[in-house]
Amino acid sequence: MQWQSNRVIFTAWNGWSSTPASGDIIYQWTYTGTDIPSPGQERVHINVWLLNGNAPMSGNGDEMVINSFSFQP
Repeated sequence: MQWQSNRVIFTAWNGWSSTPASGDIIYQWTYTGTDIPSPGQERVHINVWLLNGNAPMSGNGDEMVINSFSFQP
């Protein structure tokens, strides 16, 4: 996730690289709406299980591995 003053770029990819090859990118999305927090109000929440507060209908979980996380103001 790249959080900037005018947009937030979300990227999910296969593998352990800090810079994914284009073929490893699963999905990428850029948000440019009005709800981007001002500097100093950043908070990161990661939820891979619930969608709108509901668990998957299949009852099966999923897995996400976070190799590292850093905050660089």
